[in-house]
Amino acid sequence: MPSNIIQLSNSIFVSIPVDLSSDPELAKLEEKGVKGRYVSVDSIKELPSGNTEWRMATSSSPGGRIPTFIVENTMASSISAVSMSS
Repeated sequence: MPSNIIQLSNSIFVSIPVDLSSDPELAKLEEKGVKGRYVSVDSIKELPSGNTEWRMATSSSPGGRIPTFIVENTMASSISAVSMSS
């Protein structure tokens, strides 16, 4: 690679829920309680400026009796609370 070309890093992270209940041995290892669901895809990219770009798509459900409108309002503010740094 020529010395004047800068190699930038890119990463993708995928988180998906896994249901262990169909395997008795694995099911014994699971904690008891209400099971929530969370799935996300994150893309992290190093920019030529030296900054980092983070993009995230997510969907979640806490399970149990928490109303959906509370979950949706809380999740959006939690994600946007992340600070930017260079």
